[in-house]
This record gives sequence, C-alpha cells and structure tokens, in this order.
Amino acid sequence: MQKLILILSLITLVYADDMDMLLDGFDDPIVLEDEIGDINKIVDSKPYKFSGNLDILVNYSPNNEDPYKDLSTLKSTLFLEYEHKFNTNHKLNASIKGFIDWIYIDKDDYKGDVYNKEKDELELFETYWLSKLGQNIDIRVGRQIVVWGRSDSLRVTDVINPLDQRKPAIVDIKELRMPVGMVKLDYYFNEYTLSPILIFEERYNKLSAYGGDFYIFNQPMPTIKKNDNLQYGLSFGGVFSGFDFNIYGAKVNSNQFVLKKVGQTTIVEHPIISMFGFASNYIKDSFLFKTELAFVDNMQYSQLPNQKLNNLNYLFGVDYNGILETIISYEWMQNRINNYDNKLQNEMIPVYKTTTSHALRVTRDFDHDRLNANFLMLLEGDKLDQGGFIRAWIKYEVQEALNIDIGYVEYIGGDFLFDNYKEKDRVFTQLSYSF
Repeated sequence: MQKLILILSLITLVYADDMDMLLDGFDDPIVLEDEIGDINKIVDSKPYKFSGNLDILVNYSPNNEDPYKDLSTLKSTLFLEYEHKFNTNHKLNASIKGFIDWIYIDKDDYKGDVYNKEKDELELFETYWLSKLGQNIDIRVGRQIVVWGRSDSLRVTDVINPLDQRKPAIVDIKELRMPVGMVKLDYYFNEYTLSPILIFEERYNKLSAYGGDFYIFNQPMPTIKKNDNLQYGLSFGGVFSGFDFNIYGAKVNSNQFVLKKVGQTTIVEHPIISMFGFASNYIKDSFLFKTELAFVDNMQYSQLPNQKLNNLNYLFGVDYNGILETIISYEWMQNRINNYDNKLQNEMIPVYKTTTSHALRVTRDFDHDRLNANFLMLLEGDKLDQGGFIRAWIKYEVQEALNIDIGYVEYIGGDFLFDNYKEKDRVFTQLSYSF
C-alpha cells in the first residue's frame, strides 16, 4: 500500500502544473514580533486578503525501523490565512493549518498513540485582533508568535512560543514555533519599543507520540497536569545605526517536563520558570555580531523533587556576508547549571552541568535568487562529540508561486537523545504552492 501511495504521489508531482494544486510551506514568512509597527503601513487596494499554501512532503528513511523504514512521511499540509483591515486602526488576522500523513492509512502497522495523534491534525494558527490605541500604541489579542533573541538556530531568550518537535531537524526553527494565546501591547517612543505580554493559553512542545518515529522511551508518557496560571513577559529594546538591543523578563511554563507522584499516580508537570535576558546585534562592515544572555530560575527536575535550581545560558554568534549572494553564520551557546547534582544524569533525558552547542549555517543564492542552497550543522559538546545533525537542502523556484525543496538530514550519535536518532537519516522532497 505504501508503495502504491508513493507512486500516486510522484504522478501528482509530475503533473502539478496542470492540476494547479501544490503547495507552499518551508520558506513562507511567519509574522513575527516586529510585524506590527505602525498599522498605517498596511496598504492594500481591498480591505481584505485571502491567501494560503499547499505542501506535499515526502521523506525516505532507508535505515529506519519498521514501520518507518523507507517511506517515513507522505504528508499533505494546507495553510489558509484571511486578513481584513476594517479601517486604519483595526485589523483582523485569522489562519488555520491542517495536515494528513498518508503513511498512516494502514492503522494496523502502528502501535500506541501515534496513529491518533500524528495521522492528521487541524488547528487554529495565528489568529488575532490588532488595534491602534494611539499615535504610538498598538494592541494585539489572540494566538500569536513572538520571537525573542537574535539567534537563527539556537534558543536562549526565545521562551515565549513552544515548538513542534515531532520530526526534529527536518525544518528550520522558524517553521516550528507554535502560536499561543496572549495579549501584547507595543509602545513606541523615539528609537525604543516597550512590549508587555500577558499569556492566557497553556501550550507545550509537541513531541512524537508513543509508537512514533522519534519517540525515545519504552512506555507512554503520563498525563500532563495543567498549571492554569497566567504567564507574562516584558521586552524593552532600541534600534540604532549599526546596533540594537533588547532586555527581557518573563514568567512562563517550562518546556522541560518533570515526573511527579500524586498518590499512586505519576503525572507530567511543566513548572513555571523565571527568565531574565539580554540580546543584541552589532554590525561592522560585512560582519553581524550577535549575543544573548539568559538567567533562568525555578528549574525543577524529577531526580531532585524538593529542589529548585537555576542556570545561565549565553550565546555568541557572527554572520559574514562579504561573499556575493552568500551568508556564513556560526553560533556558540553554553548552558551552565548552578548547584549541579550528579543525580541529574539519571533523568529520563540525562542532564549535565554544562551543555555546549555549535551551529554552522551557510546559505547561497543562484540564478537571480531562483535557486537557494543551504547547509546547517548543529553539534553538541565542547569537543563536538555529543551528537547533533547535518541538514543540506536546496530550494528552487519552478515558476511563480511553485517551489520544490530537496534535501538530506543526517543524525549524528553521541548522547542519549541523538543515539536514538542516528538510524533515522532521511532524504526529503517538498513541493510547495502558494496562492
């Protein structure tokens, strides 16, 4: 059955131009923190706009285990977005996103929760109301994506939105952020912006379901206990010639889970953490230097049920664009836990006193930007020996609104997590159509 589906999918790709049905996905811009600005910049001949993307993603994983060996993903994804500007002061943005992964058509091949949780999905994506309250004040209410920090590949101060990590390393982090319900106020004065946030929706990282391709434990996860607490954050920053900065503070749900006993039952809890951080960019000639620093308090772990720890995360990076149509980026990040206890090495995913990450990214454009080549290597450990992955891919504009991505992901073993991924290397192809 899987081979038949693959053949039908390939026929669809060949005749995509005639069928006018293929979709866009990887590099469509996500509306981020700086989208708002002055709402008067929204210029359109009509008060409304309807758009969307349609994607077909095929993954081939020759070294994987059954039932994910060979054809491991055959996913159709549809994204629809509607924008309506009522006047110069008010705007509605609404979007939905859904997919079907056709490899799950034979239910009997899959065990556990994976069939019900990863076969298909339909969710309300970024959906919010935007209003201009004054000359320098905007408010946005609803599901949103807010990006903190400067890194393109690693997370230090970027704590607001959880990630969809069911298929790690297949797409960039900018495509993985999940919108969260919040109220966000932006106050602009001179070169500065002050942005308080009140988060009223509780969401966590999406991980592979029990029985899924990237599920790494030998039994199902317990039920998640809801915190039902309001979360909040504050960003203050400025943009100047060749330099910018932001100062952050937040009290939000941790995406790191803790196992706790409640009577005879084990539950999963995501504790509330406090984060205070700083991020900055500095431009000098063909170089962009970036830095992030975060102090995180109230960290909790299953092996230390009566303790709360804190850690210090810092990142340094540099982008070089002195070569025509090319950007080379390197980022280095270290996470250091204070008052470390060796019991943390017995966590479900072992935790070490110091964790170092390296990310090298190279992008180059060809053929008047119709062809985009990319390389990303992310490795863990001071000696680059604790695992990671390499992803290389090209994106080609077949014609206006129709793109194809072809790439390869290699997982490198070295620690508990990546040792479980190292046989899951895959070749992927995605055909994307935007309308």
